[in-house]
Amino acid sequence: MLNNKKIRYTLIAVFSALFVISAVMLIFTLTDREKAKSDFEDLAELVVVESEESDSNDDSNTDSSEPTQSETTTVSKPKPAPITRNIPLLKEMNNECVGWIYIKGTKVNYPVMYSPTNPEKYLKRNFYGNYSGSGVPFIDVRCGLDSTNTIIYGHNMKNLTMFGGLRKYLDKNYLKNHPVIEFETESGLNYYKIVEVRKTDIYDSWFTHNLAGEQDGKEYLTLSTCYGSNKKARLLIIAEKQVQTEE
Repeated sequence: MLNNKKIRYTLIAVFSALFVISAVMLIFTLTDREKAKSDFEDLAELVVVESEESDSNDDSNTDSSEPTQSETTTVSKPKPAPITRNIPLLKEMNNECVGWIYIKGTKVNYPVMYSPTNPEKYLKRNFYGNYSGSGVPFIDVRCGLDSTNTIIYGHNMKNLTMFGGLRKYLDKNYLKNHPVIEFETESGLNYYKIVEVRKTDIYDSWFTHNLAGEQDGKEYLTLSTCYGSNKKARLLIIAEKQVQTEE
């Protein structure tokens, strides 16, 4: 009987300790995610260059069944856009930052990193180089800003930050209402129209498409994030560069 009591007390102590540890880890994770979210919002406000056509980064009231006339016009015939973010300032703050990615009406509004000597450096680091479970979107080491298929990786976060919201593109109405990705570098701002949403894996040939110098006459921006429980599964958002012409 005494031994049974000892075993019971021991088990209670062990489970209590595990509960406390799990609670602490959960609090740390949630705190880390909220800090990352706040840091990116602060950074976006810091580097934005005010213009006459400022867009809201609100994802709450954008899902209608049909796109607005302005969105349709932007997709079919984008206008040459002014520089909207201070990329030189970002590079002064961190010289591994090469640009900024933004999708109107979504939470995608982030700096983009490129560190060829340490390809996955920003997988678990923030813009300032400190630990962060959210990481920062970064370019595939096989690519460059002059690649005809620039692949950008980002975490599929449960709170829909980073590339977590990309899963919404599996809904055709969502794609219809958020069809354009903006990617800005020191060379200027370019628009990319989403042409395919692909559920695939790390072995997909698209990960090497146009990376070895071959050309199909088009330029692409590809966003890649994890998808589902399979560690090798990926969700790709493939977008084609739009020719900017005066209206």
